[in-house]
Amino acid sequence: MRNFYSVLKAQGAHLRFVMLTGVSKFSPVYNPFDVLFYLDSRRFKPYWFETGTPSFLIHLIREKAVPAAFLEKIKITETFMGSFDVDCIEPSPLLFQTGYLTIKKDIPYPGGIYYKLGFPNHEVKYAFNDALLADLTRAGQEKDQTKLNLLDLLALNDLDGLKQIFHAFFASIPYDWYRKNDRNITRFEWEKV
Repeated sequence: MRNFYSVLKAQGAHLRFVMLTGVSKFSPVYNPFDVLFYLDSRRFKPYWFETGTPSFLIHLIREKAVPAAFLEKIKITETFMGSFDVDCIEPSPLLFQTGYLTIKKDIPYPGGIYYKLGFPNHEVKYAFNDALLADLTRAGQEKDQTKLNLLDLLALNDLDGLKQIFHAFFASIPYDWYRKNDRNITRFEWEKV
């Protein structure tokens, strides 16, 4: 990467604006539409996410029961990262290939390299988790209203109000989640990873 950027830097006096696009496993690359929308509105928003909401990925994560916390801890081999089998789609390589996850660290091991993946930035992490929450709860505007109320109560240091929100949240958990069966135990164990 240093060789690539050194050529651009050497030509700095002749360049007025440079936009690099594409997917790179060596450094974060930003969507050009994200930049253009920002330049047009002068407001930071999740434009990158809004231009390609990943409903297919969200449904795949739900179908495969991948815990949201696991998305920040994915370890994947170089071979598996490039794999794509239409008959057996796995969330980890697909999230990387679509740009929702990026390489945070590469670690050599006997026989190859494995990568730790994570969200490329706060914007993508927030928007992706928000879309995942909306899909899981199917609450729509109610979710947003609760989130805004929670923020207001935190700002006001209103502990009684916070207690009411958390009581309502726990009361809304379906009874089936309390049962001890293999599927729920496995999901709980997975979340501990």
